Amino acid sequence: MITYIIIGLTVFISYIAFSNDNIIRKGIFSPYIIDKEKDWKRFVTHGFLHADINHLVFNMISLYFFGPFVEKSFGYQFNEMGPFVYLFFYITSIIAASIFGFFKQKENQRYLALGASGAISAVVFASIIFDPLNKIYIFFIPIGIPAYIFGPVYLLISGFLAKKGGGGIAHDAHFFGALYGMLFIIVAFPGAIANFIKMIANQ
Repeated sequence: MITYIIIGLTVFISYIAFSNDNIIRKGIFSPYIIDKEKDWKRFVTHGFLHADINHLVFNMISLYFFGPFVEKSFGYQFNEMGPFVYLFFYITSIIAASIFGFFKQKENQRYLALGASGAISAVVFASIIFDPLNKIYIFFIPIGIPAYIFGPVYLLISGFLAKKGGGGIAHDAHFFGALYGMLFIIVAFPGAIANFIKMIANQ
């Protein structure tokens, strides 16, 4: 499955980069360098790099739980092309989640970001559109939150934290990644929204 390939590749590259600063320097998301040097590959490469093992594990566990379901949904819709469309979705999610940060920070030489969080948000929110009644668990809270409730709360918190700034976390990437995930599914899967509403109404 494409999800497991992405996880394996991300773990491999991130782990190697933990002890090789040169890989980080060449792949990290730097809006300033992208703008001045036209190093566009950084829009993608930063999504396969992580700050530390905790950052990596959290993102990959999230992808492990949500990715296969979303990938299967792509398979149902696009048949044999499903894996390729899903891969396209994931890669473009990394890019889409970073566009706002690029324009906001392109004159800031000190701004740097890395990690797959934006793409993970896109995958999670794609799963919410497909299955709004799914229970989402946060950290060690034993009570699952219905996906259709988790989604708006997540967006509100991410939007607030992005506006507030600071904290060393690219909350804007989480926010715009989530929006992109929903938009992609709405466009690529006709009837997805109608089914989403029907599922909630009939619960």
